[in-house]
Amino acid sequence: MSINRRGLHQFPNYPDDLPITDVPAKQRHFAEGSVPEPLPFDPERAAQVFESAGWIDGDNNGIREKDGQEFQFTLSVTPETQAQAIYIQEQFRRAGIRMEISTFERSVLRERGRAHNFEAVIRQYNYVEQYRDFPVSGYVNPEVSRLANTIWYTMDQDKADQYLQGIWQIVATEIPLTYLHPRMSFLAAHRRVKGLQNDRWLATIVQDLWIEEED
Repeated sequence: MSINRRGLHQFPNYPDDLPITDVPAKQRHFAEGSVPEPLPFDPERAAQVFESAGWIDGDNNGIREKDGQEFQFTLSVTPETQAQAIYIQEQFRRAGIRMEISTFERSVLRERGRAHNFEAVIRQYNYVEQYRDFPVSGYVNPEVSRLANTIWYTMDQDKADQYLQGIWQIVATEIPLTYLHPRMSFLAAHRRVKGLQNDRWLATIVQDLWIEEED
C-alpha cells in the first residue's frame, strides 16, 4: 500500500488502464473478472499497519524503528529496472523506510536469485512459486507448493482454477511479494479484428474477439 503501482506503470509507458493484482493470475482470469481486488495505494493505511506492528519513528529522523533497529533493506535490480527501483525508493522514504539499491547485470542477478542471495529483488515471475519444487521467489509454503503441483497435473481447467483460488487466499494473507505489474505481451492484428483492449491484453481469449468484414 506504500507503492503507487499505477504511477510506476508510467516508466515502461504501460497503458493507464493496465490491471493491477496481488495474486498470481492468468489472462483468462482477468477476462472472466475473477481476480480479487488488489490492495490500494494508501499511505495512511500502510502507516497504520507499520505502527500496529511496532515500527514507529520515535526519534523523528524520518526512519521507522523497532527494538532499536531501523527499518531498512536493500533491493537488488538490473539496469533495466533501476528507474523503477528509484521510484519505489522514494515511495518507501515517504513511508519512513530506508531502501538501498544494488544493481547487477542480469546474469549475475539470476544466479543470486537462484541462491536466494538477496533481501529484496525485482524479478520477472508471475507465480509465487514455479510449478513442481523450484521456489523462484524464496517464499516457501507447503500448502502453496501442494496446490501448485496439483494445478500442474490437473487437466480440468475449472478444477485447476479452484486450486489456484486456494493459493490466492494464502497469498492474500501472507503477501510474500508485491506484483508491480502483470506480464505483458505485444501483438500485431489486422484492423478488421475487434475486441482487443489494453486493459485486458487478451490476445488468446478468442471468444472476446470478432472480425468485421470490410466493404
